[in-house]
Amino acid sequence: MELTLNHLQHASLEPEFFISLAKTAPAVCMGTEKNVEDCEQNCGQYYRCSNIAEADDRSRQWGTLAALLSMHRSRRCTCCKDEGTEECPAAKYLAGAWDISAFFHSEDRRRFKMANVCMDTVVFYATLDSQKEGFFQLKQAVADCYPQGIDVDDSRLCRIFEQNGISTDGLCLRSDIADVSLEDGQITLYCDSAWSPMYEAYLCLANHFGVCFELMAEESGNGIYINTDINGAYLTPRYKAYLSERPEDGSLDVLFDVAGTDTDFYFDSEDDLLQWFRERGGITADSAQALQNILGEDHVSIHEFVNPY
Repeated sequence: MELTLNHLQHASLEPEFFISLAKTAPAVCMGTEKNVEDCEQNCGQYYRCSNIAEADDRSRQWGTLAALLSMHRSRRCTCCKDEGTEECPAAKYLAGAWDISAFFHSEDRRRFKMANVCMDTVVFYATLDSQKEGFFQLKQAVADCYPQGIDVDDSRLCRIFEQNGISTDGLCLRSDIADVSLEDGQITLYCDSAWSPMYEAYLCLANHFGVCFELMAEESGNGIYINTDINGAYLTPRYKAYLSERPEDGSLDVLFDVAGTDTDFYFDSEDDLLQWFRERGGITADSAQALQNILGEDHVSIHEFVNPY
């Protein structure tokens, strides 16, 4: 028993441990909330019973924890970027300072001010003649795996790996394809991923088909704002302003009135960001950091997209 516990304690420090749990979370549909026959035919098109829903939720959380650990291990989390930054959830878990039991109970998870979904925009492209064949093969593979009108159960990122015989060893694939765009010079995947971008998975796809790719990812709860396209050839945003709450003292009324119901604003450069706030809100600053200091983080937050890879 002691050996088993020691093995589990060691294994639970690795993301692969939680990936395996995510894949094997058991569930049995009891048919208590809909016709069992309908469920067996196509469960994805019907409201799932409580057993299935709870198992799916557990599976997503195991995958989320794996993604957090993977990101921390590769030093792409928030606490690895700057000294003095608060430890990320994975660092707290590895140090024994985070009780993950609350993480797996829906009522407790509502207290976490962290989003569940990382929005990934991935652009694949070819720069050399030798890459063109692979580019067309990838385009065909994407078209085959994710046709227009796909339902949720068919939109898993892992599907393109499975259908093309690509190894998924060591990869976290807790992601769904929300939309695709197939153009002459680029293939764009819009993915909803668990907590952090599936960078290793996209890199694996690019290597398999012999093409290049750029990634833009955003997950506000874990402070992820990534854009690898440093030249802005495909993915141009460099800054984001998020208007969260109008101050009661009316100090930002002009800005919030101009914004209307919009809360998210993207800018291709620091100059564009500063100009927008100067013209729309009458707020003058000489840098993004100075602008944030003026605004304060309780009502408006400024985020810079960086390339951590």
